[in-house]
Amino acid sequence: MINLLPHTFKKELKDEENVRILFILVTSFGVFLLVLSFLLLATLAYLWGELGSQKLLASGFEKELAQLTVAREEFEAKKADYAALSGILQRQVSVTALFDKLTQDLPTGVSLSSLSFSAARTTFLKGETIQESSQVVLQGASPSREILSEVRANLEQDIFFKDLFFPLSNFTNLENFSASMKVNQ
Repeated sequence: MINLLPHTFKKELKDEENVRILFILVTSFGVFLLVLSFLLLATLAYLWGELGSQKLLASGFEKELAQLTVAREEFEAKKADYAALSGILQRQVSVTALFDKLTQDLPTGVSLSSLSFSAARTTFLKGETIQESSQVVLQGASPSREILSEVRANLEQDIFFKDLFFPLSNFTNLENFSASMKVNQ
């Protein structure tokens, strides 16, 4: 039926058809651009949300890391304290060993009237450890100067004791001698 129409009408119909096709193509392209912009907007919103959640996770990890750092510092401090305390326990002097050494070093005839024992002390002062040795103070009586000299020589030679203080006044008053010494650890 189109074939029966005059040539001008055919041309008009063909032009209208081309305009409709062009309109459909332009409309389709516009819809495509609109859908593409919505997709990009949705992707942007999704990525923005992911970025926010990652920031929250990162701040949470930073807080945990700070807590772990503090906990590790506390652990290291406790570990150092424990090492110092275990060192103190290892340096403790056995009182029975001390009495055994004293009974070996004191000859017969010497009597002790007083024995004072001060245990080792460890002081922690501003990160430094100050250690003081155990100390023993003896007071007693000796029957003679020779036995008192033997007591002094025995105590000086014994490696269990150090820094012996044996005043010369002990030799003038045999009934009341005193000596002080530190214990090697």
